[in-house]
Amino acid sequence: MKIGIIGLPQTGKTTLFGALTRGTTQVSQSKTNLAAVGVADADLEYLADVFKPKKTTPASVEFADVPGIPSGQENASRRNELLKDVKNVDALVEVFDAFTQAPSTVGLTDQIESFDLDLALVDLEIVEHRLERMKKEKMTPPLERERDLLSSSHSCL
Repeated sequence: MKIGIIGLPQTGKTTLFGALTRGTTQVSQSKTNLAAVGVADADLEYLADVFKPKKTTPASVEFADVPGIPSGQENASRRNELLKDVKNVDALVEVFDAFTQAPSTVGLTDQIESFDLDLALVDLEIVEHRLERMKKEKMTPPLERERDLLSSSHSCL
């Protein structure tokens, strides 16, 4: 499983990444940090003892710690560049700073809504770009299904 850790700058993403990876990876503040962590599995160890395979490969979870994603239209190109690193993950974890600010949930709620809106705009751009490219392709049943799905996604976004 691949998990992307995203959020605004200075919210604790790298701290969470370090805790999840047990601090085993050098981290950079300017580029995406990647690490894989083995998952402890007592059942796997038991079965390996019983069947004695030549090789035992435990499950692992891969983490991608993306640098702070800036908000706002003026930072769109930087945001798109950073989000390319999380296009192939299975899940996203959004990290927000609720500890260093004054105890106001309104500010935090606004940050979350703004960040989610930025993510939706990135998705909208991807969907629109794919729909434009599909206009030049010969339609087949799989492509028609994809177009229908993208069209419904476009209206939602």
